[in-house]
Amino acid sequence: MLFKSFPISSSLAAKAGLTICTGAVLALAGSAGTAVGTVTPYLEWNFSNTSGTTVADTGSAASSSYNGTLVGGATVSGGQMATTGTAGMGMQIPYGAFGAITGDFSFEMLSTVSNPASANDGWNTFFNVGGNSSNQSGILVHSVAGGAGAPSAAAFYTTSSDNTGNLSGPVLSSGEQVLVDVTYIASSGLFSFYVNGTLANSTTLSSSEYTDFGNLATFAGTSNSAAYDGVGGFDYWNNLSFVGTTNYFSVYNSALTANQVAANYTAVPETGTLGLLGLGALGLLMLKRRKTA
Repeated sequence: MLFKSFPISSSLAAKAGLTICTGAVLALAGSAGTAVGTVTPYLEWNFSNTSGTTVADTGSAASSSYNGTLVGGATVSGGQMATTGTAGMGMQIPYGAFGAITGDFSFEMLSTVSNPASANDGWNTFFNVGGNSSNQSGILVHSVAGGAGAPSAAAFYTTSSDNTGNLSGPVLSSGEQVLVDVTYIASSGLFSFYVNGTLANSTTLSSSEYTDFGNLATFAGTSNSAAYDGVGGFDYWNNLSFVGTTNYFSVYNSALTANQVAANYTAVPETGTLGLLGLGALGLLMLKRRKTA
């Protein structure tokens, strides 16, 4: 088969940084206009919506007050933000964006990593929320955790421990497109880490630990100057950003189920598929013209 079969909507295509030809590509991809994901992100920063250093929040709670800011020399080209392994490089998220999320939540990020085996500080960062000082709650997700060739990981830390635990994921390959999801269920304390639609690891936090996670605003900071919330090299420990590009970062005010995570991954075109879809669309249009000539 030349094409991976998946339904795709214009909104999902936009998340992946695509421009589609309405009708033609949708006919190839599956059910026209059918959204695979069943939950709309509460917050979303898609780098195809960047003007200067401002990245628009396009989630359901869209507000210019929640727009992200490119910092540290991060650049955007072709709807993707590039980070080059530098502390403080990436997109900073205003601390107030998380204020209304008081229970379950999920984070999702679509990126392409470049040469993770050469990680030069051992802990290159995909994204971080919280942890504005030692022993303060937060979540930190690494493309490489522990040195060159180490696996990816989702770390969580609480007021009771500077680093409560790391959930290891797979070792990532250079040039690999990666969809990362972190979900949290407040009622049980279940913290889960998914990579490319598959559960990589999970744990249940103790009652003393998961009370820290009851309100994202509690550990997302009290001012932008004090906050370590963002995509790339943002955390209290001054780790470097991951090396690669990012399409989007989304925040949900619910805990995505395993099926929803898998559906979101299925909706992302594989690297190299996009050109084939474009050629297929062109072929369909040419065929239509011949029939009507």
